[in-house]
Amino acid sequence: MHLKVRKYKYGLLAQPYSFFQNIWRHFVDRQQGFLLLAISEDKIVAGDFFIEWKDTLYYKFNASLPGDLSHRPNDLLIWEGIQHGKNRGRAYLDFGLSDIDQEGLVRYKRKFGRKRRRFPSCAMSPMVDPHRRRRKCGRFWGN
Repeated sequence: MHLKVRKYKYGLLAQPYSFFQNIWRHFVDRQQGFLLLAISEDKIVAGDFFIEWKDTLYYKFNASLPGDLSHRPNDLLIWEGIQHGKNRGRAYLDFGLSDIDQEGLVRYKRKFGRKRRRFPSCAMSPMVDPHRRRRKCGRFWGN
């Protein structure tokens, strides 16, 4: 699901499997992160991955099947994540940054009453000729 969201919805490459193995080893195995799955009729329809640090629960990854969104599995997973975080002593939920052109994602996060702030951001793309480097600047929504 994550691959399809990254590739087909956002036109991005998905992280390699080893990336997720390392996150699992460094967070989940140390009881500082967890994965929640929504299952309908023996099929995984959505998943949320959370990382815990100090008093904050971080919403890191989400993926879902478009055909099953009418059941609102992502809302259920956020609710369960919040409950799990509260039970483990977390006081805050950080939804992270969202690209300003990801209106659906920003709208989804806003449903949960998050504060919204704008963060300026710039990135340099490496090129052979340092005089021709491209700089991409934009704004992101932070929640």
